[in-house]
Amino acid sequence: MFELAIIISTLGNFISTIIIILMLIIFLFYFKHKKEAAIVFLASSISFLTTFLLKIIFQIPRPLDALVLELDYRFPSGHATTAGAIFTLVLYFSSSYLKNKTYKHTANILVLSWLISLCWARLYLGVHYFVDVLVGSLIGIFTTFLAIYFINHRK
Repeated sequence: MFELAIIISTLGNFISTIIIILMLIIFLFYFKHKKEAAIVFLASSISFLTTFLLKIIFQIPRPLDALVLELDYRFPSGHATTAGAIFTLVLYFSSSYLKNKTYKHTANILVLSWLISLCWARLYLGVHYFVDVLVGSLIGIFTTFLAIYFINHRK
């Protein structure tokens, strides 16, 4: 289980997430989906910035009995914030663009599984408490809805 938690956690770390987001933005621009690319950029930027600022404001240290060493503060979970943002983006894009209900439900179930798995991995590794991943997920979801609203309602 330890190895699985490490793999899942690594796939959700900052570098992996930046690579995924940049590839997605490039893909969307290439296929002339500039509005969608702007949503991804704004959602990820707001969620990263919010998490960074809250970690500095609260400065809550990591649990002492963690299975892996993490050097930054624990609250809120950046992994969960990113997973929450990706979860919300997939829900939004699948509801907007996937007409086939099976594909839509499959995409939504996969991304929900990803969110739950990433939160589980961070808890299993002992680098977060439940409140950290819960608040992180909610920040990712809220900031993404905020980005979607802003981009869709700008003049």
